[in-house]
Amino acid sequence: MAVNTQSSLSEARGKLADLDDHIANSPLELPIDSELDTRSATYPPDPHGGSEPLNRPAVSTLTHDELPAYTLSKALGTVDDVWAEYVNGLGAGPSVKSLEERWGSSRGDWATGLAVWAVEAVGHTILLFLDAPSLDSVLQSIQATPSLSGYLQDGALWNKLLQLHFGGERAAELRSLPLPVRDRGWDWTSSDRTCVELQDFLRSADEYAQFERTVVVREGNIGWIDDIEGTLLDGIVFPTNSYLTNNHVGAAGAVFRRAGEGLLGFVNDPSFRGSRPVGSAVVTPAFGAGVNRLIHCVGPHISYPDCYELLASTYENAMTAVALENLTCVTMASISTGSLDVPCKEGAQVALRAIQKFLRANHWEGKLAIVCYERRVLRAFTDEKRAVLENFNAMPPFPTNNSMFPWA
Repeated sequence: MAVNTQSSLSEARGKLADLDDHIANSPLELPIDSELDTRSATYPPDPHGGSEPLNRPAVSTLTHDELPAYTLSKALGTVDDVWAEYVNGLGAGPSVKSLEERWGSSRGDWATGLAVWAVEAVGHTILLFLDAPSLDSVLQSIQATPSLSGYLQDGALWNKLLQLHFGGERAAELRSLPLPVRDRGWDWTSSDRTCVELQDFLRSADEYAQFERTVVVREGNIGWIDDIEGTLLDGIVFPTNSYLTNNHVGAAGAVFRRAGEGLLGFVNDPSFRGSRPVGSAVVTPAFGAGVNRLIHCVGPHISYPDCYELLASTYENAMTAVALENLTCVTMASISTGSLDVPCKEGAQVALRAIQKFLRANHWEGKLAIVCYERRVLRAFTDEKRAVLENFNAMPPFPTNNSMFPWA
């Protein structure tokens, strides 16, 4: 067995051991096919303090009457060697005799049936308890073992894992985009080898990791920040008015002070002046700002009927400008949450989902820091970034600016 797989199995075993401390001598609950048993139950409460049951599929509880001595503590001792037998190609699973020896049973009637599905059930249990990076590691060995190819085509299993790790399926429209493919050393995008759900799971994992490392939320004054985690800035994105002029307040005022007289003269030049439509992202030289480009964004006022759709378009246009200008380290101030009265929570949700959508469709490689001068804005963006990561594949509807029904 490959070393990385053994390491992942050890991690899974440790997580199961945590449950053992919580459940003590309760029977082990394994997910099984609904055609075999339609009884439904839930896993025990989260041993780490959560009040909700773990989000797991329907299970059947194998009691001591049905499987004597088949407790979680005894099953823990068999996870590694049962899986190893299967991976090493020693048959469809452990023999009835070895099952009885390991689990202390003298009843052959249940063991005969268990031998048919025990390995798959143990395998599913391991996969359901692993985190996404560990699943990726285990797949390296699964794909190299012909007898385990069924796991790669098990759409129902990977759909459960998509729900568990990413809050749902990946948007169908993303499948048709010519996106870069991460080299995993095996052909995981082939429909002959893997189901669509597994492909979506691995792409979701890659896109999750990209969003997490790319987008940073930090407190500060956008007029003074020169780098993101040691990398020098090459662009600044900030909100402004439709004429792109200096109102001397907020993020725009800070950027104008940073850029100096050159920017002021540029935007006031008759050849440049004029009103830009809401949603625009206009690129100008940076003058004395110490970066390559400035991107001026015209956000909507809360009174616009389609305010949040326009706000999302503003962020998408800003990110498109960043990519077209080949910028790779950019600060961005919150758009429309100041004098344009968009609430911080809704503004942050729309901003981060728009940025997430852009990153997933374009795979821009760089660093983006959302700089929050006010604590209320910082809290909103911090909370909403966490919300995106907790339900990465979710597609919440746009908020509404109807004060009676803000989320209708």
